[in-house]
Amino acid sequence: MSQDVDLHLTLYIVNQEKHEGMINELRSLIDQHYQNQAVTLDIVDVLSVPEKALENNVFATPMLIREIPNPILKVLINIASAKDVFLAIRANNDQARALL
Repeated sequence: MSQDVDLHLTLYIVNQEKHEGMINELRSLIDQHYQNQAVTLDIVDVLSVPEKALENNVFATPMLIREIPNPILKVLINIASAKDVFLAIRANNDQARALL
């Protein structure tokens, strides 16, 4: 992973079609809050790549992981609360702990 990335998120899901609305909402939020910044959003379907989920201790979905910046944050998402989760993970560390 390049150090030139401002934000790196990985969303672990089961059945990407079922979660298209949440994925589109996350992409929209990234566009709104990280204009002109380097952002990566990886989507991992745990049924297709179970080893990646196990490697990252993902045992429930949907889970959003903020890998960059540190510290790493893992948050289970309710499909209806994707915006709240996104805002919490982009907050600074003290604010994120208070929100979660």
